[in-house]
Amino acid sequence: MVLAHPSSYHFKRSEFCEHALWVTRYNDRELYSSGNHTMQSLGGEGIASWIRSRPAPVSVRNEDIVLWHTFGTTHNPRVEDWPVMPAKKMLVSLKPVDFFDKNPAIDVPISTQEENKSVLVGEGGNSGCASGTHCAKL
Repeated sequence: MVLAHPSSYHFKRSEFCEHALWVTRYNDRELYSSGNHTMQSLGGEGIASWIRSRPAPVSVRNEDIVLWHTFGTTHNPRVEDWPVMPAKKMLVSLKPVDFFDKNPAIDVPISTQEENKSVLVGEGGNSGCASGTHCAKL
């Protein structure tokens, strides 16, 4: 959550921090969760304002959606952090649970050499390239 005071511009510009996860219908004009010009904004131009301005209720069922995530890290600044702040790597992984009622790969045929015709590079004098094409040699 935002540590800034609710009356500050930092807080008003950070309306995306109201929730850690947002799901919205895709819209060409909605590119940045804090609005197009965050640092020049007086607030009220981000994702929360977009959602509030839509007629309710808005369903995302069978629509193209955008998943917006906000994961913030905080640290106590050191003298060495200024003027260039260090970067921290964050990973997000989405794993479906019970998305299908059965394994969709159950009826996939077994891969055979007759089907995929894979060729080892350089095997039998054949590089695996069609004649007249340029291929890299290993």
